[in-house]
Amino acid sequence: MKASIYKESKKIEQFNAHCSVDLQNDKVVSRCVVLQRNWEAEAILTMSVETFIIERAECEIHRKTAPRYDKYETITELEGCSGYIEGKRVLNQLRGKPAGELLRYLFTQCINGVIQAETYVYRQRGFETPNQYNKYWDKLEENGCRMYSNIAPDDLPWMDYAAPLTRTKNLFNRFKRVNIVVTGETAAIAASFSDSYHELQVNINMTADDYSVADCAIDFVRAPGAACFSNGVHAEKLVGQSLLTMNKRDLIEIFGRAQGCYHVVDIMLDVHRLVGDMARKE
Repeated sequence: MKASIYKESKKIEQFNAHCSVDLQNDKVVSRCVVLQRNWEAEAILTMSVETFIIERAECEIHRKTAPRYDKYETITELEGCSGYIEGKRVLNQLRGKPAGELLRYLFTQCINGVIQAETYVYRQRGFETPNQYNKYWDKLEENGCRMYSNIAPDDLPWMDYAAPLTRTKNLFNRFKRVNIVVTGETAAIAASFSDSYHELQVNINMTADDYSVADCAIDFVRAPGAACFSNGVHAEKLVGQSLLTMNKRDLIEIFGRAQGCYHVVDIMLDVHRLVGDMARKE
């Protein structure tokens, strides 16, 4: 009887994603696994460590509820394309395929992982010294996020923060999790993001009928710059808004750009997707 009451009084949704990047001889292999109640999927990109050109793209998806979708395939459209920053634009062509949005998400996560893993293969990528690599990213990311727009005197250079630069196989790991619990008229979201360089937590309380945000808190536990820890100031911009009426551009405006954080945007987009999935089931 207690179990029955529990099920009737609460609705729970969870989303889990893991990305890892490994060095295998002269190849970089980036893998993303996503798990939800109704489906799970894995995507793998294999590319040259020197060029980051994709040599093989694979994906396997299992949807556990109707309409069933169980398929392994190689995504030949990505072969020969860049697996680096500019390569993410190519992923838009996957939208027309069955499960296209999921494919695009999975391979975006793989490419994001490779970009982060580059730190530990900087020599293979053509940079002679850690300092040369620092200068490359300092220029590339100038005013690109809150840290690079507000560099503090005590901030370590990137390669010092990422040290020791001794990884030989496993180059990068990232775990993301979103948990939503609806109890009566309220919905509570707990979202976590933890990778080889960052760790943060997002907590949101909403009304259960329209997913309007009552309060939001963003807390950084680990980050490369002092300014990263002040990203919590953006949380109040979400209060009073419904996640159901927002889109990706709205979230980027609130949590991203020169005074925001890519990683907060990343986990908030996961939150947004899960809230939408939950609403569609009602």
